[in-house]
Amino acid sequence: FFRSRDASGAFAGPADPAQSEGFHEGTAWQYQWMVPQDLPGVIDLIGGQDAARKRLDSFFAYDQLVADPAKTAREVWVNGPYDYYNADKYNPQNEP
Repeated sequence: FFRSRDASGAFAGPADPAQSEGFHEGTAWQYQWMVPQDLPGVIDLIGGQDAARKRLDSFFAYDQLVADPAKTAREVWVNGPYDYYNADKYNPQNEP
């Protein structure tokens, strides 16, 4: 996951992709996909298509969605701009 740095170059905040320190209205989970200029490069950095697919499944809470769609939509999905703009990375064929 990407991590933010402070003015001295040190990492800011914990190494937890669910924390938002150093990110504007989002987290490393959300920002990791916001690189439209080189999505294939990001997929390579993540570890390839299989690793990226697993990360997208986790990002969109797919396992929870299958188990309980209404609860997942109500409690897990974040309907914010960063999740909205990342949806195109996850197509119906389940491939990044």
